[in-house]
Amino acid sequence: MIEGLDLLLANQGQPRVLTLRNRLNEFISENHGSGQLIMQERIKSQVYRLHFELEDHLLTLILKCLEGRIAHRNELVSRRWLPAVGLAKAGPPLLTTAGTPDGQFVWHIYSDLGSTAPTVARALGASSRFRFVFCNRNLHRQRRSNGVS
Repeated sequence: MIEGLDLLLANQGQPRVLTLRNRLNEFISENHGSGQLIMQERIKSQVYRLHFELEDHLLTLILKCLEGRIAHRNELVSRRWLPAVGLAKAGPPLLTTAGTPDGQFVWHIYSDLGSTAPTVARALGASSRFRFVFCNRNLHRQRRSNGVS
């Protein structure tokens, strides 16, 4: 059980926050045991950093509230597209999600990379590699559809 989640984002709309609180409680309890929320920071609109004190360590998570269609696309990038081209570690790991019952909003819960966050140079290198791989795949598909191997 994670204490203090009842105070999490008290100023947000109820359906959005209720599903988030329940999912955070499940996720943290299953993976880390019991603990408590000790601090929440607003990074920018709909993005928060949460600090938890757990049984034997501290845990910091990043939360992003996204529209359902954008959340779905971001999840595909994180779980399928980046790993498919060897870039699974190019961004923060998406740990779990929590959506409203109507699917209008989805919370993405990421591990906080802190000081291990990708540098601008690494991010630019990763995006160049990503574009190169996908451009080459599209070129090969186009050549095959035109009968060229």
